[in-house]
Amino acid sequence: MGKSKNKGFRYYVSEDMLERYQKKPVSLRLQWLYMANVLRKGLSKRTIAMQDRFREGKG
Repeated sequence: MGKSKNKGFRYYVSEDMLERYQKKPVSLRLQWLYMANVLRKGLSKRTIAMQDRFREGKG
């Protein structure tokens, strides 16, 4: 079998989930992003590099 040209990953979010997320206050959504960034800063450089390669589909 040949290599697939698909890279990275895919996921599905329902319309209902998107609507519920959009109803959350912007301040809460920003807080979630901030907290995720703080958690990521605690990861090792190796782990961050692996995550970045995964996101770019270079797995």
